[in-house]
Amino acid sequence: MSLPGRGGRADKTANRESCQAPGVWISMANKNSKIYWFLNAGLICWVIALSCFWLKYTSVSIVFAILSVISFIFHIKQQRILFMFRKSKSDSQEKKAAMPELTEHVLPDEKELNMEKNKISTVKDLEREEKSTNTVVASGVRFEGNICSSGMIYIYGTIVGNVESENGIVKVMRSGQVDGNISCRELIVDGLVKGECSCGAIDVYENGRIEGNIRYAHLSIKKGGVFCGQAQVESKLMKQEEPKIIEMKKEVLPLAN
Repeated sequence: MSLPGRGGRADKTANRESCQAPGVWISMANKNSKIYWFLNAGLICWVIALSCFWLKYTSVSIVFAILSVISFIFHIKQQRILFMFRKSKSDSQEKKAAMPELTEHVLPDEKELNMEKNKISTVKDLEREEKSTNTVVASGVRFEGNICSSGMIYIYGTIVGNVESENGIVKVMRSGQVDGNISCRELIVDGLVKGECSCGAIDVYENGRIEGNIRYAHLSIKKGGVFCGQAQVESKLMKQEEPKIIEMKKEVLPLAN
C-alpha cells in the first residue's frame, strides 16, 4: 500500500513542475516581446508599406513607411537605455563585491587596536607621573620654608627659604621671587632671586635678576638680564659620564704543526 502512495506523490510534484514551467516561459516571452515591440511594429509597418506600394496605394505606403522609421528610431533609443541600465547595474555589483576587500584591508585587527590603546594609556600614565613630580608655587602665594624636590619646580609666587632640586630644573617666572639659596641642576631666572645659587647651568632671561653669589659650570645672560654679585666657575657641578673601560683579551692560538 505504501508504493502506490509514493507514486502518487511523485506524480503530483511532476504535475506541479509541468504547470510551473509554462508560466516561466510565458513570463520570459512577455519580457522579450516588450523589448522588441518597436522592432516588430516597424517590420510590420514596413511590410504593409511595401504591399501598399505594390498595389499602387502610394499615400498609404508612405504613411506606413514613416511609421516604420519612427518605430525603428524608438527601438534604437530603447536599446541604448537598456544598455546603460545594465552597465550601471554591473558597476554597482562590482563595487559591492569590492567593498568587503577594502574593509578587510582598511579595518585594523583587534590586537592592533588593543596595542594602540595600551600605548596611549602608558603615555598618559607617564604624563601623570611627570605632572605629579612637578612642584608649582602659584602667583600671589607666599611660602616660607625650604623646598626639596626631585622634579621640576615652577615659581610664580614668593618663596622665603632655600630651594633644592639636585637632578631637576628650577624656573623662576616673571612674577616669581626667591629670598634664599638655590641648588639644582639647571636654573632659569625670569624673575628675582636674592641669595646664593649653585647650579650646573644658569640662564638669566630678559626680565631676570640675580642678587648674590653664583657657582656654575655654564652661564648665559640675555640682553636685559641683571646679575649682581660674585661668580665662580666649577666644572664639578656638571655630572659627567665616566668613560667605560673595555678590557681586550688576547687569545693565543696554538700553532699548527
